[in-house]
Amino acid sequence: MCTFIIVITAYKERQLRLQALEVGAIDFINKPIDLNELLLRVRNHLNNRLLQQRLAMSEARLNVMLREAEQGNRAKDMFLANISHELRTPLTAIIGFADNLASDNQLNTQQSDSINTILRNVRHLHSLVSDLLDISKLQLGHLNVERIATALFPCL
Repeated sequence: MCTFIIVITAYKERQLRLQALEVGAIDFINKPIDLNELLLRVRNHLNNRLLQQRLAMSEARLNVMLREAEQGNRAKDMFLANISHELRTPLTAIIGFADNLASDNQLNTQQSDSINTILRNVRHLHSLVSDLLDISKLQLGHLNVERIATALFPCL
């Protein structure tokens, strides 16, 4: 139910208007009353109340959606961190075995080239997974940053 207080009076004093508004009146109309004006004011107040209610409902829905999106984002970050860790471990083992194979002096050229291709690709994949893990840690606030003084010009 919607309740409005509209003061209708013959008094025109400003102080009376302010007092009426302070106690909850939403409008103030002086006599003589124009029925069309009164109906328009009531309709406008009803429309404003309806718009306020719709806005409040939209804000509530938006807040729910925002919380759900934040939960989904946290779940995604945790998944990426876990999957990155699970991928990096076997990739490290593959690099180790491929390094051992590459150090064998009895390999022919084709075998050596194949192992070097494996090493190059698995190192690249390991680097991508490590970067993904770092990004996940950063988003979760778990990445430790180490500041090291570096001479800039030799790096260029």
